[in-house]
Amino acid sequence: MRTLTTEQVLLRIAGRLASFAVKTLHLEITQELLDELKSRGVLERGVVPKTKKVLTKFSQRSAEDLAILVIRETSRMSTQRKVTLLIDGLEKTPPDPARSTFDALEGLHSEVELVVVVPWHAAYGPSAETVIAAGEKLVVLPPVEVEGPEGAAGLEFLRHVATKRLELDAATLAKAPPSFMARGGELDTCARLSGGVPRSFLQLLADAASYARVTDGEDWPAASHVAQAVADQRESFRRLLTPGDDLALQMVDGKDGRNMALDQKLRLLSHGVLLERRENGVPIMRPHPIVKTLL
Repeated sequence: MRTLTTEQVLLRIAGRLASFAVKTLHLEITQELLDELKSRGVLERGVVPKTKKVLTKFSQRSAEDLAILVIRETSRMSTQRKVTLLIDGLEKTPPDPARSTFDALEGLHSEVELVVVVPWHAAYGPSAETVIAAGEKLVVLPPVEVEGPEGAAGLEFLRHVATKRLELDAATLAKAPPSFMARGGELDTCARLSGGVPRSFLQLLADAASYARVTDGEDWPAASHVAQAVADQRESFRRLLTPGDDLALQMVDGKDGRNMALDQKLRLLSHGVLLERRENGVPIMRPHPIVKTLL
């Protein structure tokens, strides 16, 4: 991500959108356009066009022209007549690709909407005014609820994340011990102790599976392996805490965060030590469940 150029970002957008339009929406994207995307190495495998019509040939379009052409062709053929691009990870790139990508798409207001994922510290930090421009709307996405009335839906969502990310089909899951997929079993334990953060959840699963293989030669983690994974994550959080963090985390628990120094809050939020949740529509701060065991 740190070496991406604006051209690579725009080519990636063009390739992903064209692939999605053909494979998922079954739209008839122009053959010549797909051929050009394929020659640039950004078209997904298995994309087969349904039409043989071609556009007027161009020698080699720019990445910006390709992205705009794919957006316009997709929006023209789709039933909703508009494309929404979900872009994640631009904060990890050099400053130029992020801004240049938005500049390249700026003239497509009637055809494309941008949903850009940014980390908490980028949206609320000292340089937030350069991230959130006038006319743009900030929507806070809190961690998935894994406790209380909404906890069941959150646990089901993380189960879905695990099966999709790990490509666990029905035949594979049938080989798992009954306790692993059972309600309250190892999978649900990892979900609850992750605090509803998918990254933390998948890390717990991966570490538990590693312990199962290394210590016992098992394919599936048991409760003891999950406990070892939790202990590892607890130590990782412990190393992130600095003097004064314990008391600050206790004092901010259940509050909106205004009583915590901004630099401290940004640091703890960026590392997932502190989580922003919503209770009755009001944003509040909660320490990560594993961090709570350290306080």
